[in-house]
Amino acid sequence: MMGMIRQELLTGVTNDLAWERLRAHLRLFPDALVGPDEHEEASLCANLCIGAGLATTSVDMLICAMARLHGLEVFTTDRDFLRYEKPLGVRPYQPG
Repeated sequence: MMGMIRQELLTGVTNDLAWERLRAHLRLFPDALVGPDEHEEASLCANLCIGAGLATTSVDMLICAMARLHGLEVFTTDRDFLRYEKPLGVRPYQPG
């Protein structure tokens, strides 16, 4: 799990006990290392999306880059990722 995803999941949980429980569960997932290759791929993803007329965010493009480089599906409820599927080839997680 990327650190920024861990942070995003914990942000907004204002109940101390719920925050601690979620933090403990998230600690089961090791940190994914993000380096130059991932950031360069994220910029390529952004350029491809912009070329397709799509607005992007740096965080979304880094998530897409990680998925592309490591052959992963994206587990999200954010509908923006459905728009990224065609230009980037990122796949949303499909249970089952």
